[in-house]
Amino acid sequence: DPDEFQAHDLKGVFFAEKKGGRLFLANSGHDFNGYQICRKCGRSFNGPPSHRIHETPWGTKCAGNVLCVDLAHEFHTDILQLRFHGCTPEAPDIRDRSFWLSFVTTFLNGVSDSLNIDASDLGGIYHGWSEESFIGELVVYDRIPGGAGHIRRIVDKLEIVLQAGLERVSKCKCPDLEASCYACLRNYDNQFYWEELKRRPVIEWLSRILL
Repeated sequence: DPDEFQAHDLKGVFFAEKKGGRLFLANSGHDFNGYQICRKCGRSFNGPPSHRIHETPWGTKCAGNVLCVDLAHEFHTDILQLRFHGCTPEAPDIRDRSFWLSFVTTFLNGVSDSLNIDASDLGGIYHGWSEESFIGELVVYDRIPGGAGHIRRIVDKLEIVLQAGLERVSKCKCPDLEASCYACLRNYDNQFYWEELKRRPVIEWLSRILL
């Protein structure tokens, strides 16, 4: 709810915490084509099978129905929403996909570097304030069901987290500011959009709001 957002001590930043929030994750497959999965044995297919009878993952025969589905999971954990619309300059809107993808990783790296939190304990995404809005917000969530208290630490140390993220991308020795490497932004979780990760836009924006 908009009324749940508070102004942070860091000028221009607003945040909302949700303890035990409900997070819904969905995966629609490559190009949103879904997954062909047998509802009886669980085998997956690259495309609709030509015959109903198929081999199960353990080598027996199965006549189950193969359906095209999305994979989804819902869990309860602590969630943090961060908005930067009061900053000077404001964060780019969400149509700048490269910036937001790069910033999400920069932020999570900053958390890990400054607070000694294992990178696998947190996840992050971005989206618009509403379905009609292009104004972006960062959403950080605790991957440990029920939450491990990381979100409150991030709020308390937000400026330190952002400074650590900026240091990671600005001091990286990879030669191209319009790209990235394993030392600054690339990791296993974002491997599908490595080509969109760029250091320069994040460096320029963070450097100005952290003056």
